[in-house]
Amino acid sequence: VQTCALPICFPVTILSVMADTSYSASRFGALADQDNWRSIQKWFVDMFVKRVWEEWLTMQLLTDSWKLDIWMSKFDKYNNVKFITRSFASVDPVKDINADLMMLQNNLASPSDVINKLGRDPEETFLQIAKDKERMRELGITTADVVKAVQQEDEEDDNKKKLSA
Repeated sequence: VQTCALPICFPVTILSVMADTSYSASRFGALADQDNWRSIQKWFVDMFVKRVWEEWLTMQLLTDSWKLDIWMSKFDKYNNVKFITRSFASVDPVKDINADLMMLQNNLASPSDVINKLGRDPEETFLQIAKDKERMRELGITTADVVKAVQQEDEEDDNKKKLSA
């Protein structure tokens, strides 16, 4: 049984096939599937989204239909965009986070690379981090305080699950 999304077909039965496999095989299958979708997303952005954006931007700059007083001389500036595609939930978040930390520590990736991989905008993330740090400073809260509170909530959730089981 095959299902198609746009002209791209993929097997619907993959979940039932992967259900009877080991964790490692399931993880490998999920990672391969995510990698495939990332490739499809990149192709879609490169072959369609960027082209539509450039055509729209050209028309907008030539006609100034939105009365923005932005002209063709600014094309390169406004055409310098990055399209952020959907990210995927980690199959093994601890391993992925440790791998990202190692990449950062060894200068094999930048913070922006890691943030992009999560499907987020680095600039927005940096601004939010700065805002959070400033607010925490105002309130006298440290990162350690936040981590401790999260750990306590996790322990409470675990205890509730044990009691209900």
